[in-house]
Amino acid sequence: MTAENTVQDYTSMDAAALLNALGDDAMAWAVAFNQHAVKLGYSSMDEGWLVGWFANAIEHSADVRMFDMANLRGQVTSLSAELQQATDRLDEVYSKDYGKTREINILTGEVRSLSAELVEARKALASLVELLDLRDPWDNSAVTKWNAAAERARAVLSPNKDTDNGLR
Repeated sequence: MTAENTVQDYTSMDAAALLNALGDDAMAWAVAFNQHAVKLGYSSMDEGWLVGWFANAIEHSADVRMFDMANLRGQVTSLSAELQQATDRLDEVYSKDYGKTREINILTGEVRSLSAELVEARKALASLVELLDLRDPWDNSAVTKWNAAAERARAVLSPNKDTDNGLR
């Protein structure tokens, strides 16, 4: 018997080792599934038929992840544009000279507020960019983390009507 013909015993592996060994190989999944079914007392199944099922499931999952990644990239682009608008507004506020103490105090408060928003937006954008580099495609929590970070960024970048003072 050659090494190529040696079938691995997937029933002896713990969950993490099993997932690592199977990866996205539909044939390995079919063999492992069949081994577990036989061990549980079911009849041996046609592994060619099982390969078809597992290959379709793996490909569909990959398609869904690719669609999610495209959406996440779109969100990063959108949030980057919003961050640039906030930066431009901050530059505009810094460059204006109203000459009146009251207006300067209002602008100073707005600058502080925009500066804090900019810091928060940069943090949120950094976490969004970090989440784009999904190292583990099987980790569905990354999309949930992404959505939470995107919501934080949008909340930070949305104008607050209570602190407007009519200057926006």
